[in-house]
Amino acid sequence: MIAVRGEIDYGSAPVLDQALEGLPTGADSVLLDMAGVTFMDVAGLHFLQRLNAFGRRHRVPVETLNWGRQPRRVLEAAARTFTRAPEASLK
Repeated sequence: MIAVRGEIDYGSAPVLDQALEGLPTGADSVLLDMAGVTFMDVAGLHFLQRLNAFGRRHRVPVETLNWGRQPRRVLEAAARTFTRAPEASLK
């Protein structure tokens, strides 16, 4: 389990990358506990992408839980942005 506390931004990226590098490749699953996260920006989205890639590469299920309001809003906004159908034409 990875339990993140405080802010997930570009300043915390090196620490998160170290945690990711320290994950055992033979784990049954990876659980990311977001309960202690008070703020997240696009660096958090990038970390989630790297964590997801780790899971795919090692065939390990990755789950997250305990999302706070602000980090959840960032995740939901990103999902809406990248799943929206492209405009038919530009004017």
